[in-house]
Amino acid sequence: MTEDEVEVVTIEGIDNLPTEEQVRADVLDRRTFIGGSDAPVILGLTGWKSRYDLYLEKTGQVEPDDLSEVERVQWGIVLEDVVATMYTRRTGKKTRRVTNRIIDKKAPFPRAAQIDRRIVGGGILEIKTTDASQAGEWGPEGTAEIPAHYYTQVQHQLAVTGESFAEVAVLIGGNRMRLYLVPADPEFIADMTVAEGLFWRACETRVPPPPVTLD
Repeated sequence: MTEDEVEVVTIEGIDNLPTEEQVRADVLDRRTFIGGSDAPVILGLTGWKSRYDLYLEKTGQVEPDDLSEVERVQWGIVLEDVVATMYTRRTGKKTRRVTNRIIDKKAPFPRAAQIDRRIVGGGILEIKTTDASQAGEWGPEGTAEIPAHYYTQVQHQLAVTGESFAEVAVLIGGNRMRLYLVPADPEFIADMTVAEGLFWRACETRVPPPPVTLD
């Protein structure tokens, strides 16, 4: 094969890495609404951030951590296109990238979602990457048994978009992809919406939310 015959493969995710200015603007914007990554924190389902930490961020009392230079975050962005391509190859379903944030006009407080892809014909596709050491946190393929913080994030996105289901494609260890089907859970969404509303009210009144545990 000559130099002229070498195939060049372009990965769009490399060009999608956010700049420092974009990260700063996004951080400021996220203070104005409850997003998908906020939902598991509000419900106490994460071990890396508390509701009080999130409260301080939303009220502008502290700056959120800048994750733009974290290598695992950068790889997640780059591999998103790859996983989406493999999802289409495996399922035959086409997807469309969603670049704009979706605003929930029905919620009684500011709520929004940034989804990875819309599935042509209905549903949303969420793309995750994780280490091989975390494979045990994911249940049998084809079920809704995904880690609790991801399940909460997906239900938040389903609440905002009004879609009835999401498929979650996770790349494990860089070489194994599993697919999961997560239907909208109306009861869970109702409880989550109440919790999100109470948290937003705490931010508005500058009264810190009470602590919450996983139990």
